[in-house]
Amino acid sequence: MNSPGKLLKYSASAGSGKTHALTAFYLSRVLHDPGAYRRILAVTFTNAAAAEMKRRILKRLHLLGLENERGDKERIEFTEYLCGFFPELWPDRDDALVMVRKNAPVALGNILQDYSRFTVGTIDSFFQRVIRAFAREMDIPAGYEIELEHQALLSDAVDNLLAGVAADRKLLDWISSYVASRLDDSKGWDIRQEILGVADQIFRENFRQLTAEDKKKISDYGVMAKYASGVYAIRKRFENELKRLAVEGVRIFTECGITADDFLSKSRGGVGDGLRKYAEGDTRKPGSAWKKATEEGKYYANTAGPELMQAFGKAMTMGLGDIVSSISGWFEREYPLYVAALAQVRTIHVIGILGAISERVREQAHEQNLFLLSDSGELISRLIADDDTPFIYEKIGSVYDHYIIDEFQDTSRIQWNNFRPLIAEALSRGNDNLVVGDVKQSIYRWRNSDWRIIHSEASRAYGDEAVRTIPLNTNYRSRENIITFNNCIFGPDALPALCDSRLAFDGLKLSEVYAGSLQEGTERMKGGFVQVSLYPKNDEEGWKEKVLRDLPSLVEKIQDHGYSADEILFLCRTNDEGKQIISRILEHSASCTPDHRLRYNYEITSGESLLLERNPAVTLIIACLRHLTDPSSRINRSQMVRSYILATGGDEQQIYSGDLSESSSETLPEGWEEMLNSFRNNSLFSATENMIRFFRLGENKDNIAYVSSFQDAVLEWSGRHSSDISGFVRWWDDEGCKATLSQSDMQEAMRVMTIHKAKGLQGRVVIVPFASWDFSKGGFNRSLLWVTNVPPPFKPMPVVLPEMSRSLEESLFAAEARMERASDWLDGINLLYVAFTRAVDALYVMAPEVTGTSGGSGNSGSLLNEALADLPETFIRREEASLKIIEFGELPAVVREQREQPIEMDQYAVSEPRGSLRLRTGGALPQDDLKLEETSGRAYGIMMHELLSRITTTEDIAEAVDHACATGMLPLTRRDEITSRLRHILTSEKIGDWFNGSRKVMTEASIILPTGAARRPDRIMIGDDEVTVVDYKFGEQSPRHRQQAATYRDLLTRMGFANVRSYLWYVMKEIIEEV
Repeated sequence: MNSPGKLLKYSASAGSGKTHALTAFYLSRVLHDPGAYRRILAVTFTNAAAAEMKRRILKRLHLLGLENERGDKERIEFTEYLCGFFPELWPDRDDALVMVRKNAPVALGNILQDYSRFTVGTIDSFFQRVIRAFAREMDIPAGYEIELEHQALLSDAVDNLLAGVAADRKLLDWISSYVASRLDDSKGWDIRQEILGVADQIFRENFRQLTAEDKKKISDYGVMAKYASGVYAIRKRFENELKRLAVEGVRIFTECGITADDFLSKSRGGVGDGLRKYAEGDTRKPGSAWKKATEEGKYYANTAGPELMQAFGKAMTMGLGDIVSSISGWFEREYPLYVAALAQVRTIHVIGILGAISERVREQAHEQNLFLLSDSGELISRLIADDDTPFIYEKIGSVYDHYIIDEFQDTSRIQWNNFRPLIAEALSRGNDNLVVGDVKQSIYRWRNSDWRIIHSEASRAYGDEAVRTIPLNTNYRSRENIITFNNCIFGPDALPALCDSRLAFDGLKLSEVYAGSLQEGTERMKGGFVQVSLYPKNDEEGWKEKVLRDLPSLVEKIQDHGYSADEILFLCRTNDEGKQIISRILEHSASCTPDHRLRYNYEITSGESLLLERNPAVTLIIACLRHLTDPSSRINRSQMVRSYILATGGDEQQIYSGDLSESSSETLPEGWEEMLNSFRNNSLFSATENMIRFFRLGENKDNIAYVSSFQDAVLEWSGRHSSDISGFVRWWDDEGCKATLSQSDMQEAMRVMTIHKAKGLQGRVVIVPFASWDFSKGGFNRSLLWVTNVPPPFKPMPVVLPEMSRSLEESLFAAEARMERASDWLDGINLLYVAFTRAVDALYVMAPEVTGTSGGSGNSGSLLNEALADLPETFIRREEASLKIIEFGELPAVVREQREQPIEMDQYAVSEPRGSLRLRTGGALPQDDLKLEETSGRAYGIMMHELLSRITTTEDIAEAVDHACATGMLPLTRRDEITSRLRHILTSEKIGDWFNGSRKVMTEASIILPTGAARRPDRIMIGDDEVTVVDYKFGEQSPRHRQQAATYRDLLTRMGFANVRSYLWYVMKEIIEEV
């Protein structure tokens, strides 16, 4: 019987070579058994990280198999490592050396010849394999498409929600209440954007972990109404009683001739002032003066005269003291419940809205045969339930002996629950497993990561005996002085201990999280430079403006020392800060002389600056596509002219010379309108390629990378959707506009990144210009605290969402609120740690000078000031102008490495137009009148929908069918069959006069809602005395369809049409249903 295996937990601090450690663990098994690669699953979080892990493994195997001097050196060094770290597998050095030499080329050959079994990938890709293997058992329909991004689906769901709100009273109430609460915060009227913001909560794991019964509750109007009335009742009860007591107290002391200023502390928190405010509706907790009065009977100052003392005596006999005591007792007993209720008043209806949106998203995904990638973990988790050996892993899980999980600190609760039984099964068979991570680099909690899993829960899951924690504390990235500085700042007795003293919360000790954070350097990485500049805050010019003013001179100083622009990395907290940095550098560059710009490189890039939509060639293509969808739009025409001028280097003054839509014929190339119209029947990719050729957009070197990336996006979208221009434009507005060029390592420009984007990266010189940020969350939607351990007063709700605030720590949710605040602080300190540990040679930090302690609010700059005060004397402190500067070490001499020269393209190569090769899409029809829709129900429905949109009367049938054949939507061999079928359907008695030309017809006409969203009925027919609206359906009947049809009817009625009749037409079943 095998002895149980071990779960090795590598605690990999920044720069400690975790990828090397992962590779070594993998190879320790594969070099021992060249077929073991089939039984090892290694997962990480990004495709780039997975590709890098694969590259490292293959490269190491290649080097270990070389029969030359380099191979000998590699084998000796790696064998020493194997014997030191894995003695149970590699006990003898000489035997190990022989085995490595023999097995390395065998293992490499095995992997390359059996590459599909080389399972190193992302967590999502592994979950998708499980989903595909068990799609039938999970009731997932065949032929489903995986939707990688949920935003487009969410956007459509919110549009449908708002479109149908008039027909749904409960939704109308919930949304109206939500709008009212947002207006109280002086928010705008863009309710769609507000709801989209909060709607993203349905993809948080807190929501996903609700049971089906729980989700049913929060969508139940009766349950929600009862919950809301209970919350309001608690609030009203507390406020009414407090006000009643206070009014009586004010009456008593007024009748006795006492004013608020006669009380001790007067209007600065005295009892009289407090009673007056409570009588006016204030509900804030009493202060120290009130407490002194109740505990010591001190109602007036020692200097009070006899008359005042007599008045107070009379007031006491009339019950003033009893009232004050009653109010104190009322606060003591009821305040925690009141604060808990008050924190939910503005969020009550958010829960119901989330439930409704979740239902819409699921319905739309089902209708479109989509499977959300983000659903995979949840679906697997629910199938597993509490079974440690679930059936779902019998085919997949038992294949693997070893599991390797990278970036374990970013693992979510659902992901961990899915992997936990797998690892347990592998351990039970005596196999070791590996997780690698660093709780100090957990900065994605907003993306469902849970640092507690790596910190403590892995050990709890398998027991301390089964888990061996191995610290990786040698920093191979940074130079010695940078490591020393970071040890002084982030050592457990430094910044983390300061946080603990401010938080005073035993549930989470940051000093325990940062235990073992001290690092050592290597002999080859001596020296290094650190400079911290503290800027004063006490004058008109803000400290950030001063930092921005100084950045160009700092960049020039660094370049004077020999560093190139691409070796400088700016790290900031937000994208807005990044924009400020870029603007300042470019502004300075523009003001410099040509000689100065030759001396220094001011090129600077960021994810924001590399957005595809920022390139005029791309905006011109998008404007052309918009013009094709709406030729009458002057805005689209103006955008085409503006983008054409910018993309082709025209006179920019023309942009501001008048109405651009009027100058299109003079500015755009001759024949542009005919050219665009000729593309209407082309595929999307063919249309955009022809636009690039016609406008000669690929001839400008500045456009090449953007146009190429845009065409990649077009191809990818077209592969997953029909070649529909309007659909692509909608996707571009929702999601595609966020696409960026990748920041090439060979691009010689300074980089600007958010700290979140920079995790895992490094820079020779790192500049953190604004090292001061608040730890509290910003914005209403981000301040919601998910409470699933709901106290009895708010039952039977499965979850409540109070707004996060300091006062919540005095409520029934005190434990959750304090843990959330402590977690926010950990997030904030971790961000600082990640930023400071990206530096290789030099680290520059700018922050405001702060005197005194940071208090309980939590700000990285304030805490950093306190930690800096305790730096040892080896750090040099000096003042320069108004700055306080702390320095350590010297900027290292630059060792220039040989660089790979980038290959530059002179132009974007557009394929020449030629006759297109058409492929038969449905296979040959059997001779026995097999129906077309049986080959592909979804594709058939799309085709029929497109045909009907082109048919106004029966006279249009032939032309519509010919168009479908010409565009490749319909095989030519089916032409007669479909023509006959349409003629039969459209002339049947059930249809009546819908297609005989007796009425005015509009197909696919948009109804614009006040929110800006659009509803598009399939067919509207306007007669003399009635209006008929028809929606085509090709699937199964659904109550959702009736609601949609009712919405169209209501919208037309509100537009002023009388006698509106709405129909659902299930075309292939020839069923017509009036709604």
